Amino acid sequence: MTSPNACTGRKAKKRRAPTTTGAPTSASPRKRGQQPGSPGHGRRPCATRPVVDEVRDLSTPEKRCAVCGEAFRPLLAPEASTIIAVHVQAHVRRLPRQRYHKVGRCPQLPGIVTAPPAPRLIPQSPFGVSVWPEVVLDKDLYGRPTARLCQAFQHQGVPLAQGTVTDG
Repeated sequence: MTSPNACTGRKAKKRRAPTTTGAPTSASPRKRGQQPGSPGHGRRPCATRPVVDEVRDLSTPEKRCAVCGEAFRPLLAPEASTIIAVHVQAHVRRLPRQRYHKVGRCPQLPGIVTAPPAPRLIPQSPFGVSVWPEVVLDKDLYGRPTARLCQAFQHQGVPLAQGTVTDG
């Protein structure tokens, strides 16, 4: 049987020192950590890392309408997205995705067709797939504490927060 405090993580034996009147001191009503409603700090910039450009494009059959076979016309500006990746040396992968205008009048297709995005383990995360095996190996296989892991990533110029690892 578990104690009533087992789910909250509090220790049952930890008591507050009584005041001079014999009543325990009141605890602060605020919990530790970031408070609900308080503004966050935003994403950390990664401007010091080298950037490697990798163009993502549609395959040759995908550049044509599947219904009528007419070729799409490329747009001038590709859609830009970035992913932070860790290899032997951390770098930022810039992944412009080629976009095309529909030339024909097929109603089944949207007006603009874009190459698929690079795969991400966690949607909307700036970190690529290569970061997470490194995190899992360091934590689970090597038993490295999360704070030390984040500090090692900081030395490589990757702004990996401890909360990101914990949530990921």
